Order: sequence, then C-alpha cells, then structure tokens
Amino acid sequence: MPGCAKVPISADFHGHLAGGCNFQQRSSWVTRSGDFYSNLGIDHPFLFGKLVLGVDVVNAFRISAVGAIFGPKEIRGENAPWQLGVQVIPSN
Repeated sequence: MPGCAKVPISADFHGHLAGGCNFQQRSSWVTRSGDFYSNLGIDHPFLFGKLVLGVDVVNAFRISAVGAIFGPKEIRGENAPWQLGVQVIPSN
C-alpha cells in the first residue's frame, strides 16, 4: 500500500495508517468520453483523498476504517463518509 506506515503495537497487533489523494481531470486517458463526470454530476476537474486506519490481528485479520477526507461531496458521500472493513490475511 503506497504511503503506508505500519506500527507494531504488541506481538499480536500491528497498526497501519495510509493516505492518498488523486487529481481527476477531464483529459485523463481513463475518462476520455466524459461519462465519468456526467454520471457523478461533476463538470470540473477535482482533487479527492482518503485515509485508512486499521489494525492487523495475529497476522490473520485486518480491520480497517476508510474515510474520504476531502473532495467533492458527490465523491465522498454524505451518508457514509467512513467505511469499516475486515479482511482475512492469507498465511504463507
């Protein structure tokens, strides 16, 4: 995960923090048609970012909270600006 910091809390717990931002402009090679902007109701380039906070438990589970910390309200969402997730980390 780019921009990620892992901090050992104890032998069984490791915290992690990551963040990032993206600038989306109409001339992007991904959004040449403009449908991306039309579907979101946004008519201008925009900058948006997210923050991920979490903890790895016994190297088996990752519990994370992902928050859209800035950007247009069409991207961040008003009802659920933070999402909680649980992942199973495969053993090697």
